[in-house]
Amino acid sequence: MTVDPDLTVQVALLSQPARSVALTPLPTPEPTPVATTIGVAPITGEPKAQTNVEPIAPVSHQLVPDHLYVVANPALGLKTISQSQLADIYYGRATTLNGRTVTPILRSPSDAAGSKFFKQVLRSSVRPYRDEWQRISAAGKGTPPSIVSNTPDVWTTVNAKSGAISFVLGSEFDGAATNLRPVKITD
Repeated sequence: MTVDPDLTVQVALLSQPARSVALTPLPTPEPTPVATTIGVAPITGEPKAQTNVEPIAPVSHQLVPDHLYVVANPALGLKTISQSQLADIYYGRATTLNGRTVTPILRSPSDAAGSKFFKQVLRSSVRPYRDEWQRISAAGKGTPPSIVSNTPDVWTTVNAKSGAISFVLGSEFDGAATNLRPVKITD
């Protein structure tokens, strides 16, 4: 039998001097297939792994109510997106994802989701963002994102438009009413 030096430990009994004891590793069991679901990461958080429990709770029960979540039309085939990619899309620096044209749908900055998006993702207030888009538009390099005023308009627009992408708060998410699922944020 070969003894791995990393598996040698010092054992000390109170009444006897310390001595080295070799530990024998347990046999490695055959891996059991386990279904794992990666939980949805809010824009400000990390992905969370959870084991597949039967049945999986509806998406709305897994979301943090006051966190932002990205939603995208299924035609984009989007599974994950980084926060920097998202900012690039909304600033017009990126126009495709997975080889498909992406159409950003912006929430009104006066609602909770829009306000949070400006602060956390765009890292801007409304005026500098608007000024940047005026500069981009004047140079003929793009068109600012369409703005929707409420959550039902997000669902309708993102469902109807092949490359559409937008965002909602966890408390606004109603995946059961649509074929949309939250997209995992990777940073």
